[in-house]
Amino acid sequence: MNVIVTCDALPLPPLNGHNRKTYDLLRALGARVSFDVIVYPANEVEWERLSCYWKDSRIRLHRLARRSGGKMLRVLWNRHSIPMATRDFDAEYRLITRLREDNPCSLTLIDFLYGSPLVVRLAKPVIISGHDCMSRLFREEALLARGAKQKLVFHIREYLAELNERRYFHIADVVHVVSEDDSNELRRLDNRIKTHVIPIGGEMPDGQNLKLFGERQHKLIWGNINSPNVQAGLRQLFSEALLAKPDVLDGYFLLGKAPFDEAIRLFPEIPKLGIKYVSQVNDISDFLGNCKYVILADSSGTGQKNRTMDALAHGCCVFGTDEVFRGIPSRDSKSYFNGGSTGGILRDLQTVDDSMAAQTGVNGRALFSAEFSLPVLGGKWQELFESTMKNYK
Repeated sequence: MNVIVTCDALPLPPLNGHNRKTYDLLRALGARVSFDVIVYPANEVEWERLSCYWKDSRIRLHRLARRSGGKMLRVLWNRHSIPMATRDFDAEYRLITRLREDNPCSLTLIDFLYGSPLVVRLAKPVIISGHDCMSRLFREEALLARGAKQKLVFHIREYLAELNERRYFHIADVVHVVSEDDSNELRRLDNRIKTHVIPIGGEMPDGQNLKLFGERQHKLIWGNINSPNVQAGLRQLFSEALLAKPDVLDGYFLLGKAPFDEAIRLFPEIPKLGIKYVSQVNDISDFLGNCKYVILADSSGTGQKNRTMDALAHGCCVFGTDEVFRGIPSRDSKSYFNGGSTGGILRDLQTVDDSMAAQTGVNGRALFSAEFSLPVLGGKWQELFESTMKNYK
């Protein structure tokens, strides 16, 4: 079997919501399935890094150049080019057609929403990996955004995302999503869309590189504070902490991506709560391996949270809202503390001791290994590829 993958983000560490699924897919199946991967490196350095990273695998890389996006589009997309506006779909189509002529037993995987216009031109079988329902995500972020300009940006993103979900998703043989919630939301938009749920996960950290729970030094509040969903959740968490027990978050790190001055502007109560702010760390795996507690306070969103997966995999005791554990079976509630809301997180923090937290961390790591590790996800992806291909034999 050969799979042709069109990527909007490079499948390279560091991993985030855009490139993690593709990277994990290639790592999980690169030894069993042949891949042709179409990428858009920004420059020679990125291309060399990408080529070196995958040089010992069965993965064949194909390089294309982006088109320049319009100035007005960049302004409306918060000063970044809209990914769909910079894709060279004509070049992608020609390349995919040639690759399928060379290997007729090929399936095309369009990675992420922004490549979906290709589906109308390609011969089947075609899978679109939509990840989550992006129109719903942007709609919720628009509701939570505080400034008029930010609201406008998210409403434009919502409009473009829903336009493409409605126009293209029903044409694909199947659309991959990471949770049942996202599947239901897409089918609500158009009941012709055929969805298939495979969660995100990742590589299991080596237990020898993780500190014993009792030796861990850090407690962490984690989330990109530029995101309206994270902002709203943290704002609620901090205000309730001040009212309930101000020292409940004392000594926690807030890892928030934005510069320190922006963090203090958004959350002036941080010093009073005894929270130490850091924008980034050198090695997130090392940092998580030294964390006892991880708080994720997202108020809304879609899909699964990479942060949830990473914290579970590293044996941390994870506290969060309902949103944080989307896509994780509720039967495994002994593997984390779902407070339901930020108030519930604070109540859990005051009732859990280190012994309970340590066992929860062990359970969470076992859950990740059984449900979300690369061997498990690789098997699910291979089953999807094979079942899709059967319809064309």
